[in-house]
Amino acid sequence: MHLDSPAAQRREEGQPLDVVHVQLGEQDVDAVQLGRGALAQPQDARACIQDEQGARAYQAARAGIDWGAYQVLQNPGGPLATCIAGGAQAPQTLTFTATYLTGFYATVECSRVGSETEGTATVNVYRITSTGCNLATPCTTAQNAPNYVNRQLQLTITRTN
Repeated sequence: MHLDSPAAQRREEGQPLDVVHVQLGEQDVDAVQLGRGALAQPQDARACIQDEQGARAYQAARAGIDWGAYQVLQNPGGPLATCIAGGAQAPQTLTFTATYLTGFYATVECSRVGSETEGTATVNVYRITSTGCNLATPCTTAQNAPNYVNRQLQLTITRTN
């Protein structure tokens, strides 16, 4: 290719940068595309927002798992005492106020799923389930709102009494 050809001149000029600003509800998204072609479509921006919301729901669920594990291991007389004693525990809902998790919740469920005796010690097995979500409290997988996201994590943990 010769340097004075039209194709070489276009390459030396660079590619255009297209930017689109989309507002969906309270979320603002800038979609950037390098090169020639169609700009990002609004559904791409919505998918981006849903990805971000899903990540935040995961973080809420993870915080719920950490909170539940702490309650079982370090605070047996606390909010999950009924579960630790082997009873039916009502779900606990955590409301987050940190800026990056404002509007997100975690519903934490605990159940004792087994017990073993090892020598003179009793080892109890607990299952902690945490569902992180937005828009609803308590979190449930049965929500049918268009902007609803949730993520659910489970932890099986043992405690020696």
